[in-house]
Amino acid sequence: MEGNPGRAPRLVGVVVNCLDLTIRKSPGNEAEVTGHLSVLTEVLVDMDKSTEDFYRVLARNGVAGFCPKKYVAIRR
Repeated sequence: MEGNPGRAPRLVGVVVNCLDLTIRKSPGNEAEVTGHLSVLTEVLVDMDKSTEDFYRVLARNGVAGFCPKKYVAIRR
């Protein structure tokens, strides 16, 4: 299996349970807003930079940041 040893893989997720998901600069509900994503938007999830409650996500449109895990379903 190829990849970076010791690094968690990037997973594919999709925005769920929210029509307009707020993406923030850092984990936390008070952090600066960097953008918004619509329901069913596909994102890459960086598990290395994710926290216990927040995923670090990157969307195809360039929106990147953190969002609560409850709003992203990981595709298996």
